[in-house]
Amino acid sequence: GLRLAQADLYLARQWPRRAEIQLKETESMVPRNMGLEVAQARTAMTLQEWRQMDALTDDVVARFPDNRQVQRAAREREVHDMSELRVEAYGGKANGGGSGDAGAVSGSRDFGIQSTLYSPPIDEDWRVFAGVGYATGDFAEGTGNHRFQRVGLERRTRDMTLEAEVSNHSYGFGDKQGARLAIARDINDHWQYGGSLEYLSAETPLRALNSDIKANGGSGFIRWRANESREWRLSVSPSQFSDGNNRVEALLTGREGVYSAPNVQVDAGLEVGTSHNSNSEDVPYFNPKSDFSVMPLVNVNHVLYHRYETSWSQQFQAGAGTYSQRDHGTGGMALLGYGQRYAWNDVFEVGGLFSVINRPYDGDRETDLRLLVDLTFRF
Repeated sequence: GLRLAQADLYLARQWPRRAEIQLKETESMVPRNMGLEVAQARTAMTLQEWRQMDALTDDVVARFPDNRQVQRAAREREVHDMSELRVEAYGGKANGGGSGDAGAVSGSRDFGIQSTLYSPPIDEDWRVFAGVGYATGDFAEGTGNHRFQRVGLERRTRDMTLEAEVSNHSYGFGDKQGARLAIARDINDHWQYGGSLEYLSAETPLRALNSDIKANGGSGFIRWRANESREWRLSVSPSQFSDGNNRVEALLTGREGVYSAPNVQVDAGLEVGTSHNSNSEDVPYFNPKSDFSVMPLVNVNHVLYHRYETSWSQQFQAGAGTYSQRDHGTGGMALLGYGQRYAWNDVFEVGGLFSVINRPYDGDRETDLRLLVDLTFRF
């Protein structure tokens, strides 16, 4: 019992490999114990060992169909085998420059939505996905629109997730085709690395697409996670624009839990970003020669209601930092955000975050109001 409790603790702290070792040692003493097999099935699911999860779940369901722990394990496997729909949407209004002109990055107002549908697992490791999206924004050069469709394949195995897709883009200059390949690999319970390559990158600014400028690029990242409340991630993203500009961006993010109670968690965060562009003159999109930003953050998660697999929570976010841009000096940044999240019965989750950020672009201060909404539904 103590060994199983310790393995559950390891899994809760996001150390599934440590939990796996503990459970394997316990297996030598009680190889077909019900609690042991349930814990092994949950650990196997976290490690993306789908066939092992199925074998263990089938065994305990056949022997103990009325046990609540077993029924819970069967439910988790049932949800895993479902189709999955993800929807992300954003909208914003920016007041840029000293005269209240359109924002430098997102325009005076912008809106976007993207939905992706994943199939049930095929041969355990594979899923097919397809998605559509739309984005629009009002810029000084006119209104930009971007419609896109994507289809691809995902493979999830132990220590690795791989995605490949092709896409079609329409932003006012005919249809253009794109492609993406992405991989993420776990080294152990603490370290993960990965990267992606994109032809007609989804990260191309809409303002650039509105002037028939596209970008190809990629990214690489490495992440260190000590436990469920401490994590650091470094990413580097080079891209090449069709107008000859070469951009390199780097972002370091960190999170440290500073307070935890049954219904409240408080994290301190840090975001440090920098970028460099080879061509910063006469381009129709925000393109600083080089810049550097530092933003410390405080994030609060408050659980309002929690009963079994249903939960309702609210989030508070606040930050203050600095932004430095070559030839335009250094200015302060401030961020305030509030959101809520609701999850029901393992199959439905929806959340929204409204934020206000004030910061300088090209020396002019800009206030950006932004709403982000995401939804996940399994069926």
